[in-house]
Amino acid sequence: MQYRRVAGAALRRAMPRTFEALQLVRTLSAEVAQVRVELEELRSRTDQLTALVGEGSASLRADLEDARRRGGLADDAIARLFGRLDHLDAGVAELDAGLAESRRLSLRVAQMTDLVFDRLVATPATTTPATTTPATTTPATTTPATTTPATTTPATTEE
Repeated sequence: MQYRRVAGAALRRAMPRTFEALQLVRTLSAEVAQVRVELEELRSRTDQLTALVGEGSASLRADLEDARRRGGLADDAIARLFGRLDHLDAGVAELDAGLAESRRLSLRVAQMTDLVFDRLVATPATTTPATTTPATTTPATTTPATTTPATTTPATTEE
């Protein structure tokens, strides 16, 4: 054993870098083993994260598809509401036209009523109906009678 010690000491003195390299190899092999263990841990964590991301992306895709479906349903509902709104607008326009026609006819009836009452007040009760005044009222009453059927025609077409 003594010879080994002397030979080892002589070699260490003669070739110090070779022995340092041998010691470095031992150190590096230990570090390489540690790096390999860490690499395996990182690979397993990467696999776990990939699985989680896969589940998350599947969930996100399902949520996205659900949102798109609900968005399509909402678009359809909005389109139906606009159709109903157009129908209601047309109905309101019809009602407005009918109301305007009704007001016009009501005004005409009020004018005719005023005319009749004015004529009744103007004619004395003792006068005979064969005077010239009723002859002038006959054309005046005929004019409203001809306009009344003309205004009734649009009311029947709206129904």
